[in-house]
Amino acid sequence: MVNRIILLVVALVVVLALGAALLLPHPGAISYYAWITQTGSGENVTSVINTTSAAIIKNLSFGTTYGAGGNIAASPNGTAVYITQTGSNEDRLSVINAKTYATMDNISFSGRYSGGTGIAITPNGAEAWVVGTGRVNDNITIINTSSYAILHNITFEGSGGGYIAITPNGADAWVTQTGSGENSTAVINTTDYRIIHTIVFGPNAGGYGIVINPDGAYAYIAQTGSDGNAISVINTSNYAVRNISFGGKYIRGGGIAKTIAITPDGTRLLVMWAGSGKNTLSIINATTYVIIRNISLGGGYNGGLGVAVTPDGSRALVVETGQHGNSISVVNMSDYEVKNITFAGVDSGGFNVAVIPN
Repeated sequence: MVNRIILLVVALVVVLALGAALLLPHPGAISYYAWITQTGSGENVTSVINTTSAAIIKNLSFGTTYGAGGNIAASPNGTAVYITQTGSNEDRLSVINAKTYATMDNISFSGRYSGGTGIAITPNGAEAWVVGTGRVNDNITIINTSSYAILHNITFEGSGGGYIAITPNGADAWVTQTGSGENSTAVINTTDYRIIHTIVFGPNAGGYGIVINPDGAYAYIAQTGSDGNAISVINTSNYAVRNISFGGKYIRGGGIAKTIAITPDGTRLLVMWAGSGKNTLSIINATTYVIIRNISLGGGYNGGLGVAVTPDGSRALVVETGQHGNSISVVNMSDYEVKNITFAGVDSGGFNVAVIPN
């Protein structure tokens, strides 16, 4: 009798364990929404797309006053989305509720800076850092994400403020700059807003996208110059630079190394080479810098711009712009198979992407 009871208890435990396993989400099975900013001559639109079903969930229109929706970032907890927009007289940052799609606030900036080109949210979600490009100098505006008050403005020399990344511990912000002169990257202390270091790469390089690996040890910058494309690998402790050159191999019709991302485990880099005829996504080993795979995204879409990886690392999302609409390529990071989601060009240029779990 005792043995029988023991067997029944064991069977019950096994059944409960199997049931729990079935209820738990499996890697890659989580549904993610891709938020895609679009720019063009008409109204400014951000499209929300289900990356599993390929359905357009929502088109958010911001009107024609701000005709260029630019970069986009999501809060660490996925509840809010921040979109930079450029207007004829001033720029602004729109804060959107990620669940209801309601606009929570619009924060306006002075027209001295002609575009919010880059944005990053601090790891604790407390601040939004927005990079603006000016005629003479660039500017970074720091915003409190609870009160939407502007906390500080940082002005620094340079005519092409670009992308921004914040270290995982929230201590430093790294900002790329491109212009007619030297290409550089500024490192800024996020506590007292001081520029603590500037890394100069010379006149023949153009720094665009930047990403910092999960442990904060290295920063990676996508570079394009007259001699070809490269990734600059920078030690965040001593600012030592190592340039990994790819030459002109992936320049297609004037294409450039535009954006860069890293997988959540820090093992692979993703670099988007944007060309006028064909886009290529390179998957690169983040330790050896050997190219694991080059994924051709076809010639129908002539401007790959944004690239992002889902938080579980299962998929990469690449925004492309075409003559008859925009597309997002969903890349399976296990076998590198590509699924293209095409959506009508509500506006004429897909620009960047942020990923939020549904």
